[in-house]
Amino acid sequence: LAGIITTQRFFNRYQTTKVNKGRRRAAALFRTLLCDPMKPIVLVNKSEDEKLLEQALQMKKAHLSGSVEMPLDKEALHGTDPQCMACHYKLDPMAKVFAGSGMILNAFASPGALVFKNEDGEKVEEEVLGFKELAEAIVAQKDYSSCQVSHFWKWVIGEDIPLTDDLKSELVTQFNKVDQRPKDFIKYLMQREEFSKYEPLKETDIRFSHVRPIFKRCDSCHQSEGWAPNLSDEYPY
Repeated sequence: LAGIITTQRFFNRYQTTKVNKGRRRAAALFRTLLCDPMKPIVLVNKSEDEKLLEQALQMKKAHLSGSVEMPLDKEALHGTDPQCMACHYKLDPMAKVFAGSGMILNAFASPGALVFKNEDGEKVEEEVLGFKELAEAIVAQKDYSSCQVSHFWKWVIGEDIPLTDDLKSELVTQFNKVDQRPKDFIKYLMQREEFSKYEPLKETDIRFSHVRPIFKRCDSCHQSEGWAPNLSDEYPY
C-alpha cells in the first residue's frame, strides 16, 4: 500500500500546492481506503462565496507567478474554524506525511499521524513516520477492512444484492483471514453463491419515479399536443 500511494501516477492525479500542502492527497486516502466521503461541511453564504472566489482568483494568479503562500495568521485562523475542523482535524495530520513530496517522492520520511473517528465513534490517533508506517496504521484499522470489503462486493458481486451488516462482518473476517490479499479475496467472492445468483426483475420493483426523468424529455411535445398523453402525470404506465 505504501508503494501505491507514492507512485508518480498518484502524485500526478492528486497534486499538491503550497496552499493545500498534501491535504488533497490525504482526502483521497480517506475516500478510497477508509470509505470516508470527505464531504465539506460549509454553510452557504453568497457574500462570503463571492469574497472567497475573489481571493481564490488572486491566489491563482500568485500561484502562476510562483509566489503563492498562505499567511501564517490566515492559516492559523483556518485551523480553528469549527466548520473547517470537521475535516481538517484528520486531513492536516496525514497531510504532513506528504511534506516535501511534490511530483516525486521525498527522500526523507516525514512525521505525521493517522487521526479520525472510526465506525464505532472512537477517535483513532496514531503518530507515524513516513509512508510505510502510515500504510501499516491504515491497514490495521477495522474501517480499512470494512471499506475494502464494500468495494470488492460492489465490483465482484454487484450492488443489486444487498450487503447486510452481518454479511459484511463475515466477509471482513474472511478478508483478514487471507491477509487482505485482493486476489485471494476476489477468488473467495467468486466461489460464493451470490456471485452466480440472478434475481429477475419483478413488476413491483419498477417505480414510476425511476422513469419520470426520462419521460420529462418528452414534455415539449406531449404537453402541447392534444393527441399525446401527458407522461409526467402519475399514470400506471
